Amino acid sequence: MRPENPYDLGGTFDHGCYRSDKLLRGHLLHGVREGVRTPDDHPVLITVRLHHWDSYPLEGLRLPVPGVAPLLFCGPPDRYTPPKVRTVSGTVGAVIESRPAGVPLSEILGRLDERDIVRIGLGLTAMLAATDPVHPILGIRPETTYIVGEPEGMRLGGVAPRSIRILSHHHDGIARAFTHSYEAPELYTTGASAPTTDLFSAALTLWTGFTGAHAYRVTPHDVDEDVIAADDRGPFAGPVELGRILEPILRADPATRPSITQVDDQLRHLAHGWGLEIPPFPPTWD
Repeated sequence: MRPENPYDLGGTFDHGCYRSDKLLRGHLLHGVREGVRTPDDHPVLITVRLHHWDSYPLEGLRLPVPGVAPLLFCGPPDRYTPPKVRTVSGTVGAVIESRPAGVPLSEILGRLDERDIVRIGLGLTAMLAATDPVHPILGIRPETTYIVGEPEGMRLGGVAPRSIRILSHHHDGIARAFTHSYEAPELYTTGASAPTTDLFSAALTLWTGFTGAHAYRVTPHDVDEDVIAADDRGPFAGPVELGRILEPILRADPATRPSITQVDDQLRHLAHGWGLEIPPFPPTWD
């Protein structure tokens, strides 16, 4: 039975095609939910936000990149009645994307070994190599990066980045959905992305996944952008070979970072030296 309020859990979207079941972060009118595509129980992520959707650049959310969760739906919940007068706050709408296989990296921080990090890193570099540098993903972080466990080790299940793009700059003081702590410094110093902007976020995500701690010693909701912009971090607490790959990617100046191709080559060399099987890419979507 659908709830009386269309925004509550159990509410549906796109004429009953999608149903929200569980709140992951944030709150009901401004947060991320898990749900299903009702015809086949395909798992989905539903990001809900109060916003002026008629002026939002939805084209930038399509992100047709291998490894990025497909966009499934944008629009209001079922039984939503538009206001007769446009309000200052806008209206509540949702963006629905496939939920990647596996679990978010944020749930297993510090429980991955260096071989897992190399395998996951190769999935991320393969994904970034297929990304248009003019339209970066801008949403790689432990909460949006999904990891699949296999007998050979961990691998990338996919990235579901749209929630961070929609919610990252908004919180209600009670339940913040996200912080800025995985964004490259150029995004808040110059406002412009670079070809290595996503790579910075990927490296910081891998660093946190291995050590269990943020490289810049920030807490989940205490982000000092000046510390990140100044590249004020400690050394990588892991294998020296892996640190030599991750640390240069986190340089504050994007012009001095290695390229995606260089990082991919370095990870492949390390994988070969450690006798690792390189996981298949891209992930498949039902």
